Order: sequence, then C-alpha cells, then structure tokens
Amino acid sequence: MKLQKLIYVGRHGYRAPILIPKAFEKDWPGEGRLTDKGARSQYVKGINIRRSNISFFQSVTNSVDCITVNTTNLCRTITSAYWLIKGIRGLSFKPPKRTDTNYITEELKSFGASFKPLSKDVVFRSYYTSVSPSVKEIYKNNLKDMYDKHLFEEVINKVLSKVDHIWKRDKAKLIDYFSALYLYDFLACYRDHGLKLPKEFTEDMLSSLQFIHYYSLYDMTFAFEEVRKLNNHYLFKQLIENLKSQKAPAFYYYSSHDANVFSTLLGLGYKVKEVPKCSEGLLIKVTSEHVDLEYEGRSINKD
Repeated sequence: MKLQKLIYVGRHGYRAPILIPKAFEKDWPGEGRLTDKGARSQYVKGINIRRSNISFFQSVTNSVDCITVNTTNLCRTITSAYWLIKGIRGLSFKPPKRTDTNYITEELKSFGASFKPLSKDVVFRSYYTSVSPSVKEIYKNNLKDMYDKHLFEEVINKVLSKVDHIWKRDKAKLIDYFSALYLYDFLACYRDHGLKLPKEFTEDMLSSLQFIHYYSLYDMTFAFEEVRKLNNHYLFKQLIENLKSQKAPAFYYYSSHDANVFSTLLGLGYKVKEVPKCSEGLLIKVTSEHVDLEYEGRSINKD
C-alpha cells in the first residue's frame, strides 16, 4: 500500500543542561545548546527515517514543498531540525559554518524544507510558572508507589541542602521544585554524555531526583485542563489538519521537547511509562486506507 505522507513529532537531540553553574560552563557549549552527540543522534535519526521509508522519500524529495518543519523557537530544536533534515536528504555530516539560529534556518531552507519556528512554545507552558494546585494530586494518582517511597518535599529539600553553596535557589523566580528539576537535568546531562559527575555531586542525588522529571511532564500536560482536551492545542490541531488535507506536505516534522512528545502520545491514548529520551519520537505513517503509529521503530497501534 503506497505511503502518502509521514508526520514526525520528535524530541531534540542531546543537549547541554538548561542551567549551568559558572564553575562548570567549560564542560558545555552553552546552556541548553545541542552538543556534538546531539547533532549526531539527530543526523542518524534522519538517516534511519529515510532508510525505512526509502521509496517514499525517493518519490517526493525533488519537490521543495514536500517537507515542512515546525520548531519551538529555541536553538536546540532548530539545530536538531537542521541535522535530522540533513540526514533525510542524504547529505554529509558536515558542521555548519556558523551556529547562530539565523544561519541555521537559512541552511534548513536550502535543503528544500519549508521552515517555521514558532514565536513561543505553544504546546506546553513555561517552566517559570508556578506549580498548578492539582499537580500533587495528579502525581499521587499516577505514581502512588513512588510518592510513598520518596516523600516529595523531603527528598527535594534534602538534596538541595547538600549543594546550596553551588546550586543557588532564586526565590524570586524558581521555587524549590524547579530548582530540583533543573538540578536533575544538570546531572542527567552528564550521565547522558558519559561524563563523570563533578565531585560536588553524587549518583545518589541523580537517582533520588529521577522521579521529578516524569512528574514534571504530568504537571505540564495536565496544566491544559486534561489530556482529553489535547486536540484543542496547536500541535494536535496541526496533526489532524495534516492527516485530513490533500495539500499537506508529504513530510511534516515538529522538532520539539520531551513534554510535546509525551503529551502527544498521551493524547493518542498511548500509555507513556518513561520520559521520551533525546532524539526519540512518534512517526505517523499515512496511506489511503489507514494510519500507522510507530514509536522508535515499534508499532503502537494496539497500545
């Protein structure tokens, strides 16, 4: 059965921590920026998508209108899109001459992709807002065993108190919950890149805070009243429009974040048991008769 279009919703590649204490800036290319490992993971992802759908891409890639890319307006998602499309186009793994987003976006267009960065992240709310009143209840309902084990506030305060001299808590902007979330992200980035944790931090801190990432995604997802109303949001509306329209691009790609992939899977009725890893995503295959859903090469139609 001939494939008519592909839609891919993917998390960006591996990146540097969102917040980096000054003493550790030398370890990273810049806060939140894509690393070399992240560029490679996206490029390989693009190659794999092309290889597994080679006849589809051979029939459509001559048209400059066949690929549409949306991203959140952040360097890591824009650069992730650059590398994934480069892999899909079969271009060599050659770093761009410059890394600023203006140059990257022009390069993306030169690959024959229609590109539109969104002015703000319209799918999930900012990390800088306060925790919604219902979030603890949501957490208890979905992760009750873990909640009983960790005693949420005590774990956070215990970990943060050990590194107060390094990991400053800005009460004006970040409550302890977000301080802990960013600390987990900082430690997890070292782990994901195979780097040794700085001596001031321990593996125990990383394992103690691991639950907070999954918890935060439920917080952001449920901030939109309920997952059942997800189809009112930008990304889901785009997916539905692309599924229905005959004029939609042959390949539609949304370069996004863990929360975007997470909420999309939930909205489609898939039971998400883990936080989507960097460069993981949902591939929607559309033929004249049916729609197939794949997550990391595995069919999830029946999940």
